[in-house]
Amino acid sequence: MKKAILFIIMLSVIFTGCQKTPKESAVVRKTDGISETIVCKPLKEGEMRETDVPKHWKFEEKKSNDRVTIQADLELGEQKIGNLPVIEMKSHELTQEELNRLIDYFADGEDLYAPQIVTKDAYQEILNRITNKEGSYAQSAYSPSITSIQNAIRDGMELAPNKTSSLEKVEIGFREKLKDSGVEAAQKWMNVEPENKDTEDYFVADVGEDRRAHIEAERYNQEIDNASSFLWMEGANFVEEETIENEEMQNEYYRSNSMDTNGYTEKFHELADVYRECMDRITFTEEDGKKQAEQILKDLGINDMSIVDSDRTVWFSKGACLESKGLGLGSDIMWRGNLDQGFQDTYTLFPEV
Repeated sequence: MKKAILFIIMLSVIFTGCQKTPKESAVVRKTDGISETIVCKPLKEGEMRETDVPKHWKFEEKKSNDRVTIQADLELGEQKIGNLPVIEMKSHELTQEELNRLIDYFADGEDLYAPQIVTKDAYQEILNRITNKEGSYAQSAYSPSITSIQNAIRDGMELAPNKTSSLEKVEIGFREKLKDSGVEAAQKWMNVEPENKDTEDYFVADVGEDRRAHIEAERYNQEIDNASSFLWMEGANFVEEETIENEEMQNEYYRSNSMDTNGYTEKFHELADVYRECMDRITFTEEDGKKQAEQILKDLGINDMSIVDSDRTVWFSKGACLESKGLGLGSDIMWRGNLDQGFQDTYTLFPEV
């Protein structure tokens, strides 16, 4: 197996870093992706630039249907800046040739097929878990959202097909993003602003008749304010260590604020410990993963790319975990994975051009 998971974000950023303020005013050169409104004008001798940063910053915002509150109360003082270093920034536009090389390498000649629209049985499965309070749906802190989730899932189910569609081959090329009206309806409870899918800057496909892998690619387009990216995913799903840590912190917050009334936090800690035991048995090191990813990019002739982040991951083969369909609570994936079948020797890597 060449690589279970590879996610690439392509963004060129060139900057001077920390250096002394120049004697003369710096010039910020407008390049692709830079708006005229942020191009700085030269300062006069001894002139200082005022900033919009307040002397005192007080902030409060509620997230996740008011379940989480973010607060800040900081004394920042008066902020003034002099001349600025030169900054050049350009987003990389993933080319058709680069897309071809990436897919040819990973798919290794296998046919590509259009992803299938999510069927009614997947929605019914979520509804059953909610009714039975299984997995993440046992967390009492989620109770205010459960009705909204149920209604959204039912709306999506109404639009979903009864059976999976037949195999349909696709050619490599950017086009409009695949639309699944059922999934879109089922996600309305999250109050997330919908993505712009009307431009021809996307490529999505499943690999092989058994759909052993999944590909998602996106091309930078200034009009929709996105970034170029490439995702290769084998198997059913994966859970990252960072995801586990974030979920633990959230559950601890619920417990400390008396929002967890049924011992869910303790149960989740036990589950998290099992995941970590799996990760502790990893023999494939982070350094091995970085070298492998860098070698792949070198072999494919994709230049000026470096690894900026990585995370330990438990990866699940087909049938060992709920597949990503974007339905219901994302954290429920952790409860659906069969850890006896989890493949631990992998890292998710996030290279940046």
